Amino acid sequence: ANTDDGSCQFEIVFRVNASNTMVDGAMGVSGSFNGFTVSSMMEMGYGVWETTLILGVGSYQFNYANGAATETISGTCDAQRMVAVADSPMILDAACYGECGPCAGCTDPFSAEYNPFAGEDDGSCATAIVYGCTYSDASNYNSAATIDDGSCEVSGANPCPTDLDGDGATAVGDLLLLLGQFGQNCE
Repeated sequence: ANTDDGSCQFEIVFRVNASNTMVDGAMGVSGSFNGFTVSSMMEMGYGVWETTLILGVGSYQFNYANGAATETISGTCDAQRMVAVADSPMILDAACYGECGPCAGCTDPFSAEYNPFAGEDDGSCATAIVYGCTYSDASNYNSAATIDDGSCEVSGANPCPTDLDGDGATAVGDLLLLLGQFGQNCE
């Protein structure tokens, strides 16, 4: 086409962060683009829900819904959210459900509590990420490690794996230990 007749449509990704509220089944989005009926969203992690809609060029009012209840936005912003579709696909920032802007959370990427959708730090960054071996039976186990980095060294070279009681020989005592645990759940 040589002339834009206004019929172009684009993928618009709507995201809402519902980590600040109890979700009643599922989240959704409704607006002037769908006659204010609720379109369902999928949970993506970190309390964020997402859906992709195909919209034409224009401005649209919308709100998110928690189950069947449409959000009431607190703060100094408008009671309706707005999206303006111009000439390209868009991914909207994850708005905090019921609030004007993004949800607060841990914004330190070197913290175990890090939330990539947090808009401002709320002081919840408490655990520093420490890489190391987290497998307690490994010879290089690091009790301070919070993320396993694949460095665990496990020696499987037991010269007598059937010596269950550790007396240096495989004997009746080992068999009795095995039979005594037979049928038990492993921890």
